[in-house]
Amino acid sequence: MWIISINIRGLEGHLKWKYLKGIISKEGVDMMYIQETKLERLQNEICYNLWKDNNIEWFHKEAMNGSRGILTMWHKDSFTCDKQLTSQWFIVMVGKYKGSNKNNDVLV
Repeated sequence: MWIISINIRGLEGHLKWKYLKGIISKEGVDMMYIQETKLERLQNEICYNLWKDNNIEWFHKEAMNGSRGILTMWHKDSFTCDKQLTSQWFIVMVGKYKGSNKNNDVLV
């Protein structure tokens, strides 16, 4: 499973979206953590477009006063989220990696 974490320092701008799309498609990313999105709202179409797939899920903690913002995205074929906890500083998810022989819960 490929997991990437990146501080994007704002998701506004065509070049940053192009950069993230390239990472997802070229590297075969299964899960991505994006910090400092600086987005107050996030629509389904934006996430689907970024991943070029609608078989994904995500949690987004909105930015406040033009700063912060956390986006966690994953492909449904790779991970199942059973529980989640969010604050203004973090997103915690408990779930299972698919394709693993283990039945253990995973804290991400």
